[in-house]
Amino acid sequence: MTFPERTIYLLHRQCSADISIDFALLRQHIKGKFYLICSNCFRSHLRRQRKDIYFDAILSVPSMDDFSAITEAIEANVDIQHEQFDILSIEEPTVSLCGKLKRHYGLQDFDHESYVDKLEMKARLRNSGIVIPQHQALCRQTWLNAPASYLDQLVATIPFPCFIKPIDQAGAVRAARLDNQDALEHWLANWQDDGYQYEIDEFIDGTLYHCESILRHGEIIYSQVNEYSTPCFNITLGQALGSITLAETDPDHINISIMSRKVHALLAPIKHGVTHLEVFKKHDGTLVFLEIAYRPPGNLASEMYLQRCGIPLKELHIFIQVDPEMDLAFTPTNYVARYIYPLPPMEGVVNRINPPQLTSDFQTYWNYHVGDAVNANTGLCKNAGRMLLWNDDETALRADFEKLRSYYPYTVTPSYEVISDAQL
Repeated sequence: MTFPERTIYLLHRQCSADISIDFALLRQHIKGKFYLICSNCFRSHLRRQRKDIYFDAILSVPSMDDFSAITEAIEANVDIQHEQFDILSIEEPTVSLCGKLKRHYGLQDFDHESYVDKLEMKARLRNSGIVIPQHQALCRQTWLNAPASYLDQLVATIPFPCFIKPIDQAGAVRAARLDNQDALEHWLANWQDDGYQYEIDEFIDGTLYHCESILRHGEIIYSQVNEYSTPCFNITLGQALGSITLAETDPDHINISIMSRKVHALLAPIKHGVTHLEVFKKHDGTLVFLEIAYRPPGNLASEMYLQRCGIPLKELHIFIQVDPEMDLAFTPTNYVARYIYPLPPMEGVVNRINPPQLTSDFQTYWNYHVGDAVNANTGLCKNAGRMLLWNDDETALRADFEKLRSYYPYTVTPSYEVISDAQL
């Protein structure tokens, strides 16, 4: 790969999380200057990991919400009138910011809000023939002004069970399933002004899928549909979250790929990059649009697609935006699955790592070792570890995938037992 020379700014908002991208691979192929714009705390995090060496400079700002500070950092390092440059993102919290910056500098004439704001994306799909959940934006001030009438209006509009979530977050952050009116009233009564805008949706019961699509010049050149082991929210309930690739001939792969093309045609004109679509299939076979993001999925995305078709998906999201004409070949080889394991239900100490018994090839990415203290589960933001498995036999991989639903990587002694033993 030989990319055109231009200055690249990569945005990163989260403070404690790793970008989980191969900086060495990016640096090897990107010509021109390569800058990271991030918060002060993440700059320190990268330096501790010695990953700052891959950038010409890390441009840290006090807050990634400070648009002026970010534009000042950009303009201090490039002549915006005469030099070629681009601004890219790889994670959900910076997709919106990236679109606004691109539009601000005339790099494109649209923003990314229809790939971030769940209300806007569903509004664009209304009356298109694509099924969307019943939903409504929540207004805290309306609740505070007239709680009884607002509760009555919500109950009359959205059936139970219902699902509440922020309109612009990922990974089931601050999401809640509510089964009746009392639960909804309790949630509203405890709703604090946390800076998030929320929506309330009907709860969809069925199988959840994710579909990654690679776009070039606005056209989808590759799609892969994957079946989740359980909806993402259920990791907060202690369930392992997995997904497995479907064969191109699988009816669900075919139907969801068709749906993906319709969704992309109706949303903003993304030209190049990777999108991540989530779709429910109800028990009667109806496909229901859930959401779409202009980014690859998170955990093990590149590793999963390298095994599936030889493509490092996260890095490709950057590469194809830098050089849309790059040579690409997709050669499906293995069927692939991944699992993310939650932290245990109670804090404790790891006293054993349980080896998985599988016929497929696999690789584990455990976050803890014997003797380590572990906190209790709080959701996807922190996990116990991950596993990637692959096999050229789809049936064998599926059998291992099902087996891993009930597997857990650690035997954990609860903290109160450790304390009791120490007092003996």
